[in-house]
Amino acid sequence: MPTTIGGDLFRWYNLSRYKIDVKAVAASIFVERFLGVVAAVALAFISLALIFFLMHDSWGYFDEVAWSLLAIVVMGTVGAALLWVILKNTSGRISLPINKIPILGKLRQVLAMCYAFRSQRSMLSVVWVWTFIEQAFSIIVTFLLARALQIDVSILELIAVVPLIILAVRIPISFEGIGVQEGLYVGLLGLVGVPGVEALVLSALTRFVFIGCSLPWGIHFLFSGNRRALDSPQAATS
Repeated sequence: MPTTIGGDLFRWYNLSRYKIDVKAVAASIFVERFLGVVAAVALAFISLALIFFLMHDSWGYFDEVAWSLLAIVVMGTVGAALLWVILKNTSGRISLPINKIPILGKLRQVLAMCYAFRSQRSMLSVVWVWTFIEQAFSIIVTFLLARALQIDVSILELIAVVPLIILAVRIPISFEGIGVQEGLYVGLLGLVGVPGVEALVLSALTRFVFIGCSLPWGIHFLFSGNRRALDSPQAATS
């Protein structure tokens, strides 16, 4: 599925089996994604600033892709701004003539729950910081993989490139960002002199590493006693 959507549906379904209000789960996912977009946009602005610094000697070539990079950041910024406007203007005190439509009425309840998160600003700040660190950690992983493959690229160049790729992949353009990530790796790393074949291998290896890191936890979930306990009658009545 498009990036993060499959995981969100998986989490929504499994938490609902714990008899947790599905609207509350949807609201928490919605707010988390909002924080993720804000963190990705913040990193992308840092990347753009660094790209302008690194590419000043080859501005003529960089000018061909500058508008595309700026468009990625602008799309992320607009998305975060729209989510903020929706949350800010949707609360339990606002009466909208949509309650007669079941789906829209439930959506309004979810948005009202999202709006209620504003009273948890300290918690939201902690989540945002951890989200920022988690996305920045991808730069370190990519750098270590590049060193393992003996690809001549510096950590500063990866800081300028990887966050833009992360932001673009989160846009639901293709299934799991396939094609988008690979194209951006080839195009953006080409700006700093990395051959297309090496950039493509680095992109594929990055994808496999993250899948490999997640796979043990998926196997644990499938065969652990916690999952069987979740299906038990006791869990249904707890």
